[in-house]
Amino acid sequence: MGNIKNLTIEIDGKMPSLNEVIDVSRRNKFAGNKLKQEIQRDIELQIYQQIRQNDLISELPFENIVDFDITYIEKNAKRDKDNIASSKKFIFDALVSRGVLHNDTWRYVGDFTEKFIIGSSYKVIINMTERDK
Repeated sequence: MGNIKNLTIEIDGKMPSLNEVIDVSRRNKFAGNKLKQEIQRDIELQIYQQIRQNDLISELPFENIVDFDITYIEKNAKRDKDNIASSKKFIFDALVSRGVLHNDTWRYVGDFTEKFIIGSSYKVIINMTERDK
């Protein structure tokens, strides 16, 4: 276990902004939780399909601290970058749930950089690099 040092995962689809999550949560606390679960379930499925397709299940989870390079691809520049970036909470929770990370604490999550580009479709590309001990 834990033999892989680099992994790239692509999440297709539009991630909710922080404003969208807050709006739903204000209307009903149960709706906010439902939204989080739906988003996380979709991300988990995409993660699982990619690690299974690449036969990486036995290589995970990462054993050491992992640094993240996250690229958010948006169709336009209408949403604020800080609102878009809040979706990494869902992504990290899904990485833990799918066994890519042991946990999303400081022990396993190192540094992360974030980039924002305009493209033809909504997508998040997460490049993970495990540090040497």
